[in-house]
Amino acid sequence: MSTTSAVERKVWESRTLDQLLPSVRAVPGVSGVAYDTDVISFKYRDKDGDLLTAGITEVDEQRIEVLLVLPVPEDNVIASLVSVNEWNGAPFAHGTFSYHGTGSGGKDAVVLESHLLLIGGVTEENIRDWLANFIGQINHWEEVVLGKWRQIPNDTNLLKGGSHPIRDALASGAGEGIIKGIIEALLGGGSS
Repeated sequence: MSTTSAVERKVWESRTLDQLLPSVRAVPGVSGVAYDTDVISFKYRDKDGDLLTAGITEVDEQRIEVLLVLPVPEDNVIASLVSVNEWNGAPFAHGTFSYHGTGSGGKDAVVLESHLLLIGGVTEENIRDWLANFIGQINHWEEVVLGKWRQIPNDTNLLKGGSHPIRDALASGAGEGIIKGIIEALLGGGSS
């Protein structure tokens, strides 16, 4: 809890990215903060020692977003979709959401994202807390995503047949006709 009084705190109702630089630099664990015309990038070292790069962009005058993009290993789209679905349904996601999208070079990626609304005003402390919360979620999010990549067979093997809970759910769950059709189309014939 801050000991600064409300009178001393500047409240921002809109900010330009360059005005966010001091707040970003003040977040523990953040390094390599850089500003380009439409993004603030920063680095964060995860629990495994990997140096990850995240970016902050302005969505519009009243909203900023921070996102981290991980490239999906080739042939792991299904595991990625399962992982982001699990993350978004979890009570521990704390103000973040994840989705499957496109990363650099048009390759599949999973994204962790969070938005901060500036409407009504935010303080420097709000901005630092928002970023600290996002950074605090990275390791747990990586555990969910990487865990699914290890747990679920790659797409080709999963769709070829055999028994696996994900394949079985795809082949016989709700909307089974559509899913079976997709599997058959991908395999060029039968689904078993």
